[in-house]
Amino acid sequence: ARTVRPVELAVEYEADEALFECCIDLGRQSVDTRSNALETARWLEKRDFKTVRLVTTDWHMPRAGFELSRQVPDDIDLIDDAVGSNPSFHPLFPAAVFVGL
Repeated sequence: ARTVRPVELAVEYEADEALFECCIDLGRQSVDTRSNALETARWLEKRDFKTVRLVTTDWHMPRAGFELSRQVPDDIDLIDDAVGSNPSFHPLFPAAVFVGL
C-alpha cells in the first residue's frame, strides 16, 4: 500500500528500523502489476543491478514475471521465487468479472 511507512513495517515484522532506513526501499508510484514492473525496472536501472529476485505468491508469479521481464533489459537475470499460497476464489476472479451474470 502506498501509505505504508517503514516504521509500520518494522513494527509488524519486529525488525530494527535502521534496516528499513539503510536497506529497504518502498515504491510509491505503482497502482497495479504493470506499473509495479515499470517502477521496479527504473529502480534497477538506477542501481545497475544485474540480478533480481522476484518474490510474490505462486498464483501471481506468472503475471508478475511476465510484466517485469517486459520492462527490464535482457542482461538482467530474473529469479522467480514464488511463495506458496491458498488463495480464495475472490482474488483470483474479482467480482467485476461476474457483473451481468
